[in-house]
Amino acid sequence: MRERVMVSIILPVYNVENNIRNMLQDIISQSYSDFEVIIINDGSTDATGVYCQECKDSRIIYIDTKNHGPSHARNIGIDRAHGKYITFLDADDRVDSNHIELMVDILEHGGVELVTSRTNINNTFSMVEIVDMEVAKYRIMNGNMYGGYLWNKMFLTNTIKRNDIRFKDEFWVCEDLVFTLTYLTYCSKIAFMNSCTYYYKLGQGISSSFINPHKLTEVYARRYIRKKGSSLKVGDRHRENHVKSLI
Repeated sequence: MRERVMVSIILPVYNVENNIRNMLQDIISQSYSDFEVIIINDGSTDATGVYCQECKDSRIIYIDTKNHGPSHARNIGIDRAHGKYITFLDADDRVDSNHIELMVDILEHGGVELVTSRTNINNTFSMVEIVDMEVAKYRIMNGNMYGGYLWNKMFLTNTIKRNDIRFKDEFWVCEDLVFTLTYLTYCSKIAFMNSCTYYYKLGQGISSSFINPHKLTEVYARRYIRKKGSSLKVGDRHRENHVKSLI
């Protein structure tokens, strides 16, 4: 019997007292049980920290920090991660009980460096499709079905740490896309799941008090993504489409 591998679930939280208990329950109830949950409380001013610490589970690592924003919080999580794989969740969302198990199974047996689930109900191919990088880059940059989001993906920890891939602290928008694009430069194959096991909720929940409109303008975001997309040989139209969908 193959030894099960550990997954590091990185969960930054900020003022999500109305939602965090649901997300923690979803995590604890996962069918795949070999994981650690690294909670980074990014300076919450409500009862978020209290509720996190009420959840008594040996797999939870709780960290208190001052409010520095989502990028800084996630970087703390990366530094503390011990799992073979890393996934990032948002505190005010919901996940199915098989979310982690499905992704781990694909990474363990699919010969890929990244697995991503879809974000809507479109159904255009088989249950799991493994594609080369040209197709993968197009789908992620196009932004509709899969996008550069973090919460629908699972990454190789070794790839992140070996290449020092980190979030840029100065980014308050598009930080997930920038991270994903950087990670893609070290990939050869990606698996796309034709299933949705993660339910994204628009709203606050990740260090929103740190948002500063002067930190990343639309012009700067377009410039950065054009440059990174060019290095991945993604067409201008698809780079532009993804920026427009995010800003």
